[in-house]
Amino acid sequence: MSKPPGFRYVLRSFSTYVKFILIIDLNKGGLSVTNGIEEVVTQIVAKEEEKNIKAGFAGDKAKFNPSDYVILYCDSAGRWDGWDDATQTFFSLGCPYINTDYEGVMDYYLEHQTIK
Repeated sequence: MSKPPGFRYVLRSFSTYVKFILIIDLNKGGLSVTNGIEEVVTQIVAKEEEKNIKAGFAGDKAKFNPSDYVILYCDSAGRWDGWDDATQTFFSLGCPYINTDYEGVMDYYLEHQTIK
């Protein structure tokens, strides 16, 4: 079995209507974020729900739904692409920004993609 992907992520809101999960592949061997995206999203959901529970939320208020977010990730080659959790499909972003230029990536997405 392959080692799970190494990654870090941030949650950002561009407005009250568009929320992002931005993921960086740390390129530590094992699966890439691209090849392990389902596991990456599962881990993010678990971490966010744990944070919500620690913050005092319970039941449905503690749940974290990744389909409510635009999921963008920077792969091990430094390219940004996306994952649609609702349809379980990838989409090409073709974004020229690299690594942690989160604001640039969000702006690029909003200018070049249809908002979900």
